[in-house]
Amino acid sequence: MEPPAVKREVILEQVPEIREHLLAANKDKWKAIAELHVTTILSPAKEDVKRYAESLAETYSLDVLEKFVCDPPKCALCGCVASKRCSRCQNEWYCGRECQVKHWSKHKTACGMMAETK
Repeated sequence: MEPPAVKREVILEQVPEIREHLLAANKDKWKAIAELHVTTILSPAKEDVKRYAESLAETYSLDVLEKFVCDPPKCALCGCVASKRCSRCQNEWYCGRECQVKHWSKHKTACGMMAETK
């Protein structure tokens, strides 16, 4: 049994408007921005790399991103409200152990790939 379709909100990007705004706001600052990037991003010290990686990990952690989701998570198998997630990949939600065990054969491959990237 496949889970019910998840309702997704449509997000429209305004990339051209954002680009034009950034170009106008930073018109005479590009050389300074490039020099800063050379020292901080292209050839940073180990401490800076670690601090930057920690900042990105904190910013893009699942817990932080989930605060922006309006609907509660749904079970991958039955579609009910879920409170538990796969402990290995942290990506799939389940309402309980029974659904997780039943869904494992379908989730196993994706779970392995996602767990490897973490």
